Amino acid sequence: MDPDAVARLGATLLDALASVHQAGVCHGDIKPENLLYSASDVVPVHLIDFGLAGGMGGTAAWAAPEQLSGGGASEVADVYSAGLVLWACLHGGLPFGSLSPEEGLARRCCDVPAVSAGPDWLRKLVQQLLAVDPDQRPLAADAADRFAAQGVPLSAVTGPLIERRAQVAYVQRPALARGLDRWLERGGRIGLIGPSGSGRTRELDRVAVELAARGRSCLRVPADAG
Repeated sequence: MDPDAVARLGATLLDALASVHQAGVCHGDIKPENLLYSASDVVPVHLIDFGLAGGMGGTAAWAAPEQLSGGGASEVADVYSAGLVLWACLHGGLPFGSLSPEEGLARRCCDVPAVSAGPDWLRKLVQQLLAVDPDQRPLAADAADRFAAQGVPLSAVTGPLIERRAQVAYVQRPALARGLDRWLERGGRIGLIGPSGSGRTRELDRVAVELAARGRSCLRVPADAG
């Protein structure tokens, strides 16, 4: 696939996984068969089939190293599998394709496959998603922010989707939720700050959705606007 299309797919997939993980669910079986992709759609990819969510199992060819060793679903295992999907989209197949399937799986448990297609930032990000050590992988929200920082648009949550979500939209972080409730009661402003890569983009988007669901609006001011 064209690297620009892969970047847009990756941004949407990691953004979707961030929402899934924030809801306390791990998918456990990220693979092409569980992605509905359309390059012409406003939302290019939809994540389906949560039959293995939170449990053991998964598909070995797309599993994280720790899952191949008997571990269950986790947020960072989902991130690895998403990275593997992006690697396959960039290269046309799974890593270490010259080896037997068993040898390829064993190699992935020891080595990060080199990424030879796409811009430098995308190659580095995919390699980080494919870190053998789970602690070295970014969370889905952080990865989605990385895509957004490169100008790859995250899928906008507007219009009919907000109407469908209006009864369930929420902000999970307690301090942020309390601040939002106070703002709705008496007006004023909310400031949301955090270190680079902390998932601020997703939290700001979540606040905007919550406000829209409650019939309110918000103004987002860039951090460098003074």
